[in-house]
Amino acid sequence: MKLPMMLRTTTQRGLLHNASVRSVSTRTVASSLHFDRSNLRTKTVTSIPTSALGISAAPKARSFSTSPSTARPTAKYTASPLTDGEYHKLSNNVLDSLTETFETLLEEADIETLEEEAGAKGQGANRGSPASEWDIECASGVMNFRCGLHGTWVINKQPPNKQIWLSSPKSGPKRFDYDADSNTWFCLKEGEISTLHELLQTELSQVFQTEVEVLLEDE
Repeated sequence: MKLPMMLRTTTQRGLLHNASVRSVSTRTVASSLHFDRSNLRTKTVTSIPTSALGISAAPKARSFSTSPSTARPTAKYTASPLTDGEYHKLSNNVLDSLTETFETLLEEADIETLEEEAGAKGQGANRGSPASEWDIECASGVMNFRCGLHGTWVINKQPPNKQIWLSSPKSGPKRFDYDADSNTWFCLKEGEISTLHELLQTELSQVFQTEVEVLLEDE
């Protein structure tokens, strides 16, 4: 507000030329300032690709889940609905297959040596078969596979639940459901998945000191 008053005063004193020069200079400066500010605004909104500057783009943020499901095995099974007839056919085939497998193991194994080695290692089940008893017994949907000092594996049908139950001297009790898509008897217990044939393979391979293959026929 004071600047215009100063210009008019100098004009009255006969310094019109100088006043006009100052007036132009003032407007020029103001115009220049306005132009520079406009340029600044333009530069601030201009985006320059980081690749043109040789700078790698910052990695995108990733989200991580700590839910219990991430620690579970990748293989997933679902209990399939079974009719009574389907269940009995499947479970009977399991018992028949296991009977054949266990009989072969007992025929080919050196039971006396296995028993001596188990005794030397101080192995012995808290419950199960006597030291001299290595045999198979199957009746009324219940199978007992006795392995001397190692104990007895009990495998039995559970028609009301459409399940097969296993009582192992090594891993304890488990209940197995049938997944029709993979033809697998599986158990989900305390967040861990196990399958009947793989569990028996692992435990019996330790007992018989050889690689045991358990095949469960579904037909």
